[in-house]
Parts: sequence; C-alpha cells; structure tokens
Amino acid sequence: MLIRILAALGVGVWCLFILLVSVVFIIDRGLADVGIVWIGILGLGVGLPRFSCGR
Repeated sequence: MLIRILAALGVGVWCLFILLVSVVFIIDRGLADVGIVWIGILGLGVGLPRFSCGR
C-alpha cells in the first residue's frame, strides 16, 4: 500500500514539474500572448490525463 502511495506522489510531482517547465518555456519564448498555446498546454496537461483514464 505504501509503495502505491509513493508511486502516485512521484507521478504527481513529475507531472507538476513538466507543467511548470512548459509554462516557463512558453513565457521565455514570448508566446504568452498566443491563446492557442495556453489551450494546448492546459488541454494536454489537464484534459488528456483526465479523459485517458476512462473516468
């Protein structure tokens, strides 16, 4: 049971890290004012994992 909790926490930390890196990349490249970029990042980062789990 503890191994599952640690695995879930590890995956959550990794996903948060990837999300933050992508946001920093967008801001650094000057794409923050392009709306479709944010839709793409939030769609892949929030929508895709939620719908791919089948819930």
